[in-house]
Amino acid sequence: MVALRTENNNYTRDNYQELVDRFDYETVGLGELEPITVKNTIKGVKIGNEAYFTSKRFLRTLMSIFGFSENLFQYFSPEELIGRILERRKDTEIRICIDRKSRLMQGIIRPEQSGLPLGIVCRTLVEDKRFSKMEYDPASACIEAQLKLPDMWNIPSDSQYGTFLNVRYSVDEVSTPMISLGIVRQVCTNGMVARRRCFETALIVEKNHGTHLRQLLSSFNNRNGFDALRERLQVAQETKASVNEYMAAVGVVQRCIDHPEHVINRMDCLAGLPEEVYGHSRLDTIRARYRKELPVSASVMDLINILTELSTHYQVKNKDSIHTFITGMLASEFDLEEIVPNRKPAREFYMTGVSA
Repeated sequence: MVALRTENNNYTRDNYQELVDRFDYETVGLGELEPITVKNTIKGVKIGNEAYFTSKRFLRTLMSIFGFSENLFQYFSPEELIGRILERRKDTEIRICIDRKSRLMQGIIRPEQSGLPLGIVCRTLVEDKRFSKMEYDPASACIEAQLKLPDMWNIPSDSQYGTFLNVRYSVDEVSTPMISLGIVRQVCTNGMVARRRCFETALIVEKNHGTHLRQLLSSFNNRNGFDALRERLQVAQETKASVNEYMAAVGVVQRCIDHPEHVINRMDCLAGLPEEVYGHSRLDTIRARYRKELPVSASVMDLINILTELSTHYQVKNKDSIHTFITGMLASEFDLEEIVPNRKPAREFYMTGVSA
């Protein structure tokens, strides 16, 4: 597979200031916004003589602040809808986050909701001795930093795993900062961030000078969460995946890769060509109740490793959805757990030679 990364959003201790300088924050009156529409859809906003693109996040936060839903665009044009808001709330001030690199407006908040500044957050993270790397995701408007931990696990018949803490902070301050458990498969450096409440914690930062954040990071310990994660990975390696679980993993690939055909063909081979095994040209023609009872050749861990390999090494549209899907699998009982054991060792790589 060819990685088609169009821009570098990775930052280190040496260049993190470039990330900080990438964003501007402006407090403006709502009446200063002039929507730019194309085919009855808001594509941008003008503030004075400056024009910016608008993200989905910008529109969602605008709707949240002023209490209207997206389906109102079916009945009113963007100009009409914003015009009605302006009639009643034109003096309302909002704080806008602007990505100068792409001239894109991210989320908006009320000025009084402003929290810990991005510069302090980034400096606090890179000064942590455990800091490994930091990445900005324009789709979620979040930075994610990895803090490496010394603990190592060994999952028999799979790989050794390293552990880290994943700190997530939205540059527009719309979302609550989160700290999540993370693992790295050592044999191929596949990474995964556990995206479920049982594996993550909200960071309530009480002060705006960074000291409290530093204390929170240094004292955070979720040993029980890591133990649970390790146990579930072990069971995943020992359990064959069901047709139902395999189809769900294929669905994630279809949503997260623009041209997934070659990837799905490889997955089909790894799963033992289940369409041929069960005599169906399409797996979705098998009744749902039976799909959970039919095994494929791949283990649950094989599916997890495939998805983490894609999200770590290749261009995907939404890493979050991949990690959320994997964590959902690990947090739930597998379809064939303790019923159909897996005896095959995991592979080091699954997508070698696949092009997209």
